[in-house]
Amino acid sequence: MSIREFEYLCPNRIIFTHHLADSLKSAKETLKVNKAFVVTDPGLAKLDHFKYLLETMDEIGFPYVVYDKTELNPDDISIDAAAAELMKTDCDVVIGFGGGSTLDTAKTSAVLATNGGKTRDYFGVNTVPKQPLPCIAIPTTAGSGADITYFMAIVDSEKHTKAQILDVKAAPDISIIYPENLIGTPQHLIPAVGFDSLTHAVEGYINAKANAITESLSIKAFELMSQNLVRFYNDNTDLEAAGALLLATSLGCMACTTIGTGDAHCITRSVGGRFHQVHHGTGLAVALPHVLNFNLYGSTKKLADLARAMGLDVSGKSELDQAKALVLAIQRVRDDLGLPKSYKELGVEMNDEILEELALSSKDKSEHGSSAGAPPRKATIDEYKQLIMDAWNGVEISY
Repeated sequence: MSIREFEYLCPNRIIFTHHLADSLKSAKETLKVNKAFVVTDPGLAKLDHFKYLLETMDEIGFPYVVYDKTELNPDDISIDAAAAELMKTDCDVVIGFGGGSTLDTAKTSAVLATNGGKTRDYFGVNTVPKQPLPCIAIPTTAGSGADITYFMAIVDSEKHTKAQILDVKAAPDISIIYPENLIGTPQHLIPAVGFDSLTHAVEGYINAKANAITESLSIKAFELMSQNLVRFYNDNTDLEAAGALLLATSLGCMACTTIGTGDAHCITRSVGGRFHQVHHGTGLAVALPHVLNFNLYGSTKKLADLARAMGLDVSGKSELDQAKALVLAIQRVRDDLGLPKSYKELGVEMNDEILEELALSSKDKSEHGSSAGAPPRKATIDEYKQLIMDAWNGVEISY
């Protein structure tokens, strides 16, 4: 079998550790920085995990200023506000402590600190002229992978859709993956972010632009995530499962950062941009089974590979039946996690005008930006409409 030509870039230093103090000290010394602008959200700021971070920074002599006003699904205006606060300080490094919204706010603030202007000035690909402030990312959720990606998903306050800044200079310099940050995660927060990571792994593996490295990363990510997500949901004190989920998240995003994601992401970013109450991971849980069913025949072998990686009993089954088993298993994981089956349940309104807008936006995202050319099967506008309506109605997939 011939191997296709490809390029692969991973610009981050990744530290997987159970020793936070040593890792923070190493990061500080490596980056040669003195004072941190610590970005988090209001909820996390009240928790013991965040207090421990600050205690650890005090312990190692790492001064800081705290910014705890990050918004869920931040738009460009809210990130401009965070950057404005950063630029009032003498901080020379940004630390993001939280989930994808927080880490994207931290990364974008670092961009604005050295480049000036507004967040929306940098929407697009390779739009960042100057190197941002150094950035350390410390994820507290196993979902977004924003600690290692060099793109940021931001709501465009004018167009009411999810826009992106995609530039390798915007990648965090260092990611500190500390499994203890997941321990005690409220059960209701685990499913949506976990499904985000699960989707990265699936869409990275069946991706039209996949290569030898991204396939290896994606299938290992899927194995770890699919076998530990429900396990951690049922026991949020399981440190081994927590570490597996965080590692799976990073591996999956190491793949997707370079090749993009598929139509579940294209559709969900469109829906989330129009209806801000739709959490990204929850939206993916609604869309992914339908997108996989849509790709059943064109991606049969790869879906069968994922079925085996998930540990499904598919011995003696044809490749197509193995692929079908995978689609049904993904749907079952969604249900086991108590995630919604339809966009209708999430308060998404629907009429002909909205459907047209969402379909056009989804197709545009499949052709431009980080997901350009990534979906393994190219969908028409009418096919996007069908996928969106099936997801909106919560159609149950069966074979």
